[in-house]
Amino acid sequence: MPSPLLPVYQIADFLGVDLGPVPFSVQLLEHMGPSWLRTPHRHGFYEILWITQGYSQQVIDYEEYQVAPGSLFIISPGQVHLIEPSAQLAGFCVRFTEEFFLLDQPSAPILAELSYLDNPAVTPTLPLPPGPATKLRTLLELLLSEFAQPAPAEPVLRALLLVLLTEIQRLYAGRQPAAAGAHAQGQFKAFRRLVEAHFAEHLAVADYASRLHLTPRHLNRLVQAVAACTASDVIRRRTVLEARRLLTFSALTVGQIAEQVGFADSSYFTRYFGREVGQAPLEYRQQMSEKYRI
Repeated sequence: MPSPLLPVYQIADFLGVDLGPVPFSVQLLEHMGPSWLRTPHRHGFYEILWITQGYSQQVIDYEEYQVAPGSLFIISPGQVHLIEPSAQLAGFCVRFTEEFFLLDQPSAPILAELSYLDNPAVTPTLPLPPGPATKLRTLLELLLSEFAQPAPAEPVLRALLLVLLTEIQRLYAGRQPAAAGAHAQGQFKAFRRLVEAHFAEHLAVADYASRLHLTPRHLNRLVQAVAACTASDVIRRRTVLEARRLLTFSALTVGQIAEQVGFADSSYFTRYFGREVGQAPLEYRQQMSEKYRI
């Protein structure tokens, strides 16, 4: 299971109010103030950031991205996230949960069909050309207007958000190889949920395939189609990500971290981590401590 070391924020934590049964929000970045999260954290929701003005830097699962006008960012639940505050930033921030869609059953399958959500193989940032940017601005302004109503209509918010997500999918489809079908997307995300729950157990690909009622060959084929890697790659990357999180945000020893991520032998873990990351665990910890001032 993922470590609880990093704070996990819900949508209401950013607004300072109880959202009640509507796990959704949309805000202008320029109205959020410069203090919205100066430290690494995780989300319990999806977040879409569209920058219309200003420059900064953003970290998503340890990869650094430049924040500039016209850039769109997608952050999925559980990803480590940090954005350098800047008073000059302007744009839109949309936050929503899976539950927001589950309230309306006909809409629920769409999250499984979107290739850019919960998919580590897809870059979380996308530059918006002028035409699509105009369309997205219109949708975001409509969302802002509805959300600002004394009693926002959930069906309207959900419908507008569905259109927004679909438009973003079209942009991704135009920049990347043809996406796998909706069924494969759904199976891949089911596999990812299993990996999230069991990566520290070091289960074989065959074990995951069996739980999904697939053959190992079929599982590898669909992972290749969706994420352009093997099932073993997905498992290995999740294990390494957890080790990186623990090295960065905990005081656990290397031996304790090795045990947390399923290695009985800390020496083997050190070799494994070095092979995957290119640094020894303690060297990596020192670098992250200096980088994030921990």
